[in-house]
Amino acid sequence: MFPLQDLTRRLAVDVVGRAVLDLPLREQTHGVSPLFGALMDQVEHSILIYNVLALPRILSPVRNFKVWRNRRIMRCIFVPFVREKMEGVRMRGEASGGKTVLDLAVKGLEKE
Repeated sequence: MFPLQDLTRRLAVDVVGRAVLDLPLREQTHGVSPLFGALMDQVEHSILIYNVLALPRILSPVRNFKVWRNRRIMRCIFVPFVREKMEGVRMRGEASGGKTVLDLAVKGLEKE
């Protein structure tokens, strides 16, 4: 059996990382990173069925801890990169000529 779903997820994360941040995540070639693990775990804990039977899962302290941990991992990876990009814009006075989503957002903020 060929595990296409896992490979497709890794490809999607690589493409989004490159298009949004111009960040080579290398999920397809370097195995499971902490970012990919946190992202997949966060997705698992975010999809909830709201009914009485799911109430223990929704209110579980373990779920709350895992969501907190995943957010912390993702912030530790993304926030320094975004701050570096913003500081580069402040130092140079203009956004880079990149066409990523982050570059376009920084350009929009600079115009305001």
